[in-house]
Amino acid sequence: IRGIGSQGEMRCSSSSSRHPENLHMELVIVIELVMDMKLVSELFTELHMLILVFINEE
Repeated sequence: IRGIGSQGEMRCSSSSSRHPENLHMELVIVIELVMDMKLVSELFTELHMLILVFINEE
């Protein structure tokens, strides 16, 4: 039982030391999501402009 307890303590310490890395990874994921949103919005604006051009041509 003591061995299991020590393993639990080891896991707790390792998870707490990894916490900054997890935060960094979360930040990277959020930044990537924001960049994707910007790309999507740019694509939508370009599509909107194309649609307007087609409507004007007709």
